[in-house]
Amino acid sequence: MASMLRPGIQRWLQQHCDSSDAVSGGVVILSASGQGLPDTVAEWPANGALTPALASAAQAAVQRARPVVVAPAVRLADSSHNRVISLPLKSGDRLWGAVALAVRADDGGAVEQLFKQLAKAS
Repeated sequence: MASMLRPGIQRWLQQHCDSSDAVSGGVVILSASGQGLPDTVAEWPANGALTPALASAAQAAVQRARPVVVAPAVRLADSSHNRVISLPLKSGDRLWGAVALAVRADDGGAVEQLFKQLAKAS
């Protein structure tokens, strides 16, 4: 089923990331029906260097079943983000996976606004 959803999820992620100057990368993972690790079904940019770290943050949101914010302890000078936010994807009581974004957010209010935009879009 995940393979049938991939093109639509990829389009959604790309459109969402392209619509915000604050976003420098993103991934969507879907749970594997309770078996094994979730699949990364969309990433932006494609084959991005941020994908492994974003997938880990998305996995944390799935495991905790709640939003997660990660602020790196050390930030590279040329990095275009300073936070990773991750939101579980739910339908009713069912947890389907998560989306994680690498973002530039300099304060708690900016992080909250990005979460609101992500929740509304998903």
